[in-house]
Amino acid sequence: MFDSDWSPDIEVAVHGDDLIIKLDHLPAGHGFAAELDGCEMLIHSATPAGVEDHCFHLPLPAGLALGEPATTLRGEAFEVHMRVPTL
Repeated sequence: MFDSDWSPDIEVAVHGDDLIIKLDHLPAGHGFAAELDGCEMLIHSATPAGVEDHCFHLPLPAGLALGEPATTLRGEAFEVHMRVPTL
């Protein structure tokens, strides 16, 4: 069962040809992962014991050709970067 005692601030932005999804105010010691699932970005959170406690579903525009997500943890923020075609 997922814990619902927190919800991060989520920002989505496009800078040049990069789509950036940023989650702030994360619980200490948690692990994070991102994956594409159709037209959604799934952001998984796991406790220090490795138990998944959150899964955020973020809709993405249909038909958008995205590159593989690259992730990084910066202090209290988890970032996902993906290449998008230039419009």
